[in-house]
Amino acid sequence: AQKKFTVYAVGFYNQENLFDTCHDEGKRDYEFLPSGSYKWNGMKYTHKLHNMARALADMGTDVLPGVGCAIIGLAEVENAKVLTDLTAQPELATRGYKFCHVEGPDRRGIDCALLYNPSLFEVRNVKLVPYVQSLEKDSAFFTRGFLTVSGVLAGEHVTVVVCHLPSRFSDSFYREQGARQVLAIRDSIQREDKNCKVLVMGDMNDDPMDKSMSEALRGKANINEVAEGDYLFQTEGKYKGMPKRTTAGGVWLDGFSDHLPVVVYLVKQSES
Repeated sequence: AQKKFTVYAVGFYNQENLFDTCHDEGKRDYEFLPSGSYKWNGMKYTHKLHNMARALADMGTDVLPGVGCAIIGLAEVENAKVLTDLTAQPELATRGYKFCHVEGPDRRGIDCALLYNPSLFEVRNVKLVPYVQSLEKDSAFFTRGFLTVSGVLAGEHVTVVVCHLPSRFSDSFYREQGARQVLAIRDSIQREDKNCKVLVMGDMNDDPMDKSMSEALRGKANINEVAEGDYLFQTEGKYKGMPKRTTAGGVWLDGFSDHLPVVVYLVKQSES
């Protein structure tokens, strides 16, 4: 008998400052208010939502037309409101995307989240595992935790860990520490269920060959060919070929993100 296979797409995309236009108490979101440096208003926010929804809905459709990704990890989303607004955009609403989100301790107010198509991924448990500070360094350093979502994909127990490690402005120590904590999360998940498939995704603020990835997370530093993108890139000027951002040099570009989306395809042999 001929073997049958089912394909699922899983992605990650840093949303680059998906802020609404209102102040969240206790957060340093002042740049993203109408009075702030980005002059962030309803029109810009509406365009941003549309742009991100367009790109998110396109992810995975080169292999799975009309279906796209079963799950997409997100970084740099401000709160549940922006996720409600994002999933209400027509491109995502037609697929019925829902989201998982836990408000985190980041000072600017940016969090990780997970979009999922409930017809393909069933959510069982959502928690935010905090980033634990080292006493040998700055113990008052607050940063994003690790959004850990357990569920069922393709009939398998799958847990997704969505990360946004400390930025390049911080010492490599903080990213290495974060990566070691992700590895510890993976180990604890697999102690509970050795058959659980763990997907680690996120903005690591490091390259595959950097210590946090190659040593602390024990990743592989292989470099593969990267296909050319389309509307997500600058097509002219001195930044031609770079990701088309929302804002650059104080100028609103009505773009997407300073990051590109990433998609992997998971293939499962169907029971005949």
